[in-house]
Amino acid sequence: MSIVHAQFTASEQSTSVVRVKRGDRCVAQVGGTWTGAIMLQARSAASEGWRLLSTFTANGNVTVTFPDGSDVRMLSAMISTGTANVRLEDADFADQFVSDEWDDLRFPAQAINPAGAVAAPAVDTTESGFPGTLLFDNVTNEMIAGAAQLPHTWKIGSDLRPHIHWSKTTSAAGNVVWHFYYRIIKRDATADAWVGPIVGVDALSSANTAEREAITAFDVIPGSLLSLSQMLCWRIYRMADDAGDTYAADARLFEFDIHYQTDSHGSGAEFLK
Repeated sequence: MSIVHAQFTASEQSTSVVRVKRGDRCVAQVGGTWTGAIMLQARSAASEGWRLLSTFTANGNVTVTFPDGSDVRMLSAMISTGTANVRLEDADFADQFVSDEWDDLRFPAQAINPAGAVAAPAVDTTESGFPGTLLFDNVTNEMIAGAAQLPHTWKIGSDLRPHIHWSKTTSAAGNVVWHFYYRIIKRDATADAWVGPIVGVDALSSANTAEREAITAFDVIPGSLLSLSQMLCWRIYRMADDAGDTYAADARLFEFDIHYQTDSHGSGAEFLK
């Protein structure tokens, strides 16, 4: 495994050359605050010229698989302002590679701390019911919040699919309106603004039945905005004052989850920049 780091502050600066073995993958990442263009280049042998694989004009990452051995480098075609932090990682992924599968980032209700919320939901303490679950009433816009680290096993570039598992506490009719917000914490740059409100859509109905599991899904978080091991903050509200929230009782939250796709057992590097 080879990892190189560099900081580009001017044009025509280059990383060290990384030799990628046949069948391996190379991950190129760019962060920092900068403007300009950075190229990812490869060549099959030292006697050959460099060919362009990808061009960065903003922070991001790209993964390239090489059918044959290649030299790889990153080159600052142009840096107009600022400092770009670049990283190249080559690793033997032969034992790590797996077919695309789904997994969960899980936030069970008893692990969510409502402290600091604008209005926190109540914690159910009824021993014969579902102690530890969270109860969102039909009067106040109650909120939970948290933060997540994107797993090293995440398939680079794939979208995240946030959703909640919940139930009604009575069999009365009526709709529950859920709103979701998220914010991406960037490396070497100012955090993105909050995105939302994203209004939930039922993926599994409660069927107006008490304690029957329902699933409400929110729009995807685009993978193009994310990097491995990046931090993501989130907020979830029951919008009791929304005209569309017509269920006149508590809604019980079991868990908040984020579905993500995997294509490896982890990253070659421990800390990603």
